[in-house]
Amino acid sequence: TDNAEVDLVALRLSRDSGPAGSIEIAVAASADVHWDQQEYEYLSALRWQQGNDPLALVQNRLQNKDRIVTIPLASELDSAGGEHDIEATVLLEHGSDTWIDLFAGCPCRTPRGELISAVSDERSDTNRLEIDGKAFTPAGWQLRELLDVDESGVLAVASQDPRSFDVVAFGFDGSVRRLNERPGVWTASRASSGMVLSGRDMDNARSVMTHSWVRGNEVFRATIGNHAAEAGFAPRVQFLQLGGDRLQAAVIRPSQGSRYEHAEKLPVLLKPYGGPGFQQVVYSQAMYLEAQWWADQGFIVLTADGHGTTGRGPSWDRAIFKNMAEVTLNDQIAALHALPEAVPEADLEHVAMIGWSYGGFLSALAVLRAPEAVHAACAGAPPTDWTLYDTHYTERYLGLDPQVYEDNSLLDDAAGLKRPLMLIHGFADDNVSVANTLRLSQALLAAGRDHTVLPLNGITHMTNDETVAENLLLAQRDFLYQALGMEG
Repeated sequence: TDNAEVDLVALRLSRDSGPAGSIEIAVAASADVHWDQQEYEYLSALRWQQGNDPLALVQNRLQNKDRIVTIPLASELDSAGGEHDIEATVLLEHGSDTWIDLFAGCPCRTPRGELISAVSDERSDTNRLEIDGKAFTPAGWQLRELLDVDESGVLAVASQDPRSFDVVAFGFDGSVRRLNERPGVWTASRASSGMVLSGRDMDNARSVMTHSWVRGNEVFRATIGNHAAEAGFAPRVQFLQLGGDRLQAAVIRPSQGSRYEHAEKLPVLLKPYGGPGFQQVVYSQAMYLEAQWWADQGFIVLTADGHGTTGRGPSWDRAIFKNMAEVTLNDQIAALHALPEAVPEADLEHVAMIGWSYGGFLSALAVLRAPEAVHAACAGAPPTDWTLYDTHYTERYLGLDPQVYEDNSLLDDAAGLKRPLMLIHGFADDNVSVANTLRLSQALLAAGRDHTVLPLNGITHMTNDETVAENLLLAQRDFLYQALGMEG
């Protein structure tokens, strides 16, 4: 369907004294800002730095072309009153055969006025920063986010190992300095002479936050206290690279002392997200707390990040173009088949998959298209029909061809269901509409295929009620116990 029409308006305000010492704010001048909105309908980013005119990033609908434009406020808005128009000036253009990614913090300018933007460099297979159209950050450092820029260089989140989100200072002198001491999922905020570094790692589930600042020639550091509750256990995680594509994977085994610790064979629970733009296999202990609970229910839990997940470069990301369903499912099955070599107790005759959102889509997809490998599934909030999802996300990966949407939909697969499937959806979901689950359930019912639907009244896309969350885990566990013939 058509996108909303987005306008950009610039206002110059006047500030005057009113009666009894009050302050009155009025519009002294206004201007409609124009760019080629027919071709570039997405206003994807807007950044206004002190001392510079605003920068905007605009994209076409397919997101395979973009422009960085500047809006000449200083010369236009300040010199006129009333209402008039401002034409944006094109500074830089990018194009792609697939799509162009967005990176937070871009575009912007250096203190000297140079233009900083992000580019997916196909030659080095690296997402990089560029300055005035020339590559700046080194090949092999995968850009995730631009945090800040000052006279010495830029501060960014970037990765060499996709499992670690590092805060890195890239100097204009060519220096590269990682600021986090341990691998993990880190970010930072910097202003004036101070910086706050925060994130999580594998040492503790709680977040860590450190404030550092410079006074004179001395650097001071202080740890900011964290009083969040702790789970009382550390998940038993093993990181692996599985299969020919060396899929990043995490295996969680039953806890030491649990009744399943020394089991010779255990069923496998695939627990992916697996979709574009997000990772689950990262150096953050908090990511695996729920997986440890599942392991202690008698499973080998496997989470694998396939093609399309971030951190491994443009070619890895773009392997899913117009073929999300097949590529992402094949990665999960490849990781499963490679598992016994590293985890011999994994029983591939008893395999289930659970997931939420894109992970829910994958779970339903697995029992529909790979029933020989995955024998039961619980699919939470699954986008079963991509025509129901928002355009900026979906069209980036699937384009506009209706046949591509059919190929990546679950609805036409409904008649082939042979395995137990539980569909779970919150009726207040404002991200993946409940219509997705209702359409798949209707198709399954029309085909005479048994399935279970668990509706969650008043629940949004993420389960925001702790009682519901706890009981939802138990309901899924009991469903899988029965489906796989396991003893509770």
